[in-house]
Amino acid sequence: MRSSTGPLLASLVAVLVARVASAKSPIVVSLLKTTQSNGGALDQPITSYYLNANIGIPPKRFRLLLDVNSREIWVPHYSKMGLVFNRLNYKNGYRGKDSKTSYKEEDQKYTIESDGCALTGKAYRDIFEFNDLIHSSLVPKFQQRFLAMSSASNGKFGDRGNVDGVITLNPWPISVTGSDLMSVNLVRSGAIDELKFGLSLEDDQSLESEAKYGGELTLGGISPTSFHAYSLESLRYHKVVSRYAWELPLDNVLLGAISVSGTSNLTGVVSTSHNEIYGPRKDVEQILILLGFGDEIGKDGFKTNKVYEIDCGKASTLPPIHMVIEGSYYTMKASSFIRKKTSGVIFKSEGCYVAILVNEASDNQWILGTNFLTNVYSVFDINSRKVGLMPRR
Repeated sequence: MRSSTGPLLASLVAVLVARVASAKSPIVVSLLKTTQSNGGALDQPITSYYLNANIGIPPKRFRLLLDVNSREIWVPHYSKMGLVFNRLNYKNGYRGKDSKTSYKEEDQKYTIESDGCALTGKAYRDIFEFNDLIHSSLVPKFQQRFLAMSSASNGKFGDRGNVDGVITLNPWPISVTGSDLMSVNLVRSGAIDELKFGLSLEDDQSLESEAKYGGELTLGGISPTSFHAYSLESLRYHKVVSRYAWELPLDNVLLGAISVSGTSNLTGVVSTSHNEIYGPRKDVEQILILLGFGDEIGKDGFKTNKVYEIDCGKASTLPPIHMVIEGSYYTMKASSFIRKKTSGVIFKSEGCYVAILVNEASDNQWILGTNFLTNVYSVFDINSRKVGLMPRR
């Protein structure tokens, strides 16, 4: 009797070869960053990490702030009064009649909250396309539902200068108003295979407002081009404990070898829309006392409506902060939380402040902002609901 092993093996090999051949390479998009020197609520600098994307045909370019925890993709709606009403960048807004591929949904207005700002607008669908690709076998185009905002409750996004709107990669794949988020549509279009993205952020503490290279966003996997700067063998994945945010369980927070965590059930939200780390009031106060502000706090009390200024030269002498996540230590060197700032209106001077602020909304939650993320390569896995972190070398 003739064996069928040969043909069967050949068939299996053919299937595997076909799968490898059809596997999509990750899409690597260059991020830019820009800084407003006194853009924060406490007059501290704000650095925005964003990507350039085209919307519509013919394409119109938008600069979209990367906010991994936002629940909605949005851009400003075009307004002729864009120079007068500047809470959003209305002058560079979206206008459906300018695009051949635009589809406007029924005449319903939506109001959402984005980073403390209430935004109102209408829903559209159109073609999205990324600019500034570092690595991709093709230029991905996909249809995306988004909101075009006609009003904003405050000037938070107008203060961000070069940024028009927001793009998100939330762990929950459906938005507040019912949109499939970008990651889902990229898979549906065949541009990527996995609901996973990698993030590498660069930080030179520049206070310049012009756009500079800010890192890489990898869609559909992890970028091997970034690995030379990181310890690949130390990549660890951690479970996400929230449905709508990249929130991780925190075991402890240490300044050097000293635990500063006075609360239990700690969590840490990984955030690209915050530049500082934010923590429970008691924990932040303890850190500031250990950094040498004990006399000032003892005399005047702990003030949460100010930034604590410090000699820039001390950054090289201070201990690091360690975020302990499920037994793994992630280190922030002092230069990551001692940040540059400018003071004065006419005669400006440069100094430094402690970029560790109070999370007024929670007694047990830390927000791990971009000054934490610049110390790691991060991997956001939507399917498995995990975040992988890999320290820089």
